[in-house]
Amino acid sequence: MIKQDRVIKFRAWNFEKKEFVYLTLCDGIYIYPITEDQLDKQMPIMQFTGLLDKNGKEIYEGDMVSTCGNEDGDADTMIVAWDKETLTYELLNHKGEKQNLYLFEVMDDENDKTIVIGNIFENPVLLK
Repeated sequence: MIKQDRVIKFRAWNFEKKEFVYLTLCDGIYIYPITEDQLDKQMPIMQFTGLLDKNGKEIYEGDMVSTCGNEDGDADTMIVAWDKETLTYELLNHKGEKQNLYLFEVMDDENDKTIVIGNIFENPVLLK
């Protein structure tokens, strides 16, 4: 049997309760504290990227991160999204537009200052 060290986690946004529900994949089975009825309500599911921000917070799809990735050193607010073409996590601008910038690129720097500042569901005001 192959042992995988990477933790596979997901979260789903519950529109009714306005909160995240966290799910874990264990031996190919999703473990979650919600009913199938709740999942049938089209709760968007976002995967854990496997990366932590500079404060140790887990980074998920749909998170908004502040990065120091531009040339003048100013912080940019970016949205974490899965890119189906490159099969990696990309960073979108506040309008949801592609920037040809990938999460692993900004997290690869030993001086990385990336922090999770919110997410698209709980903090939509940050997208303006």
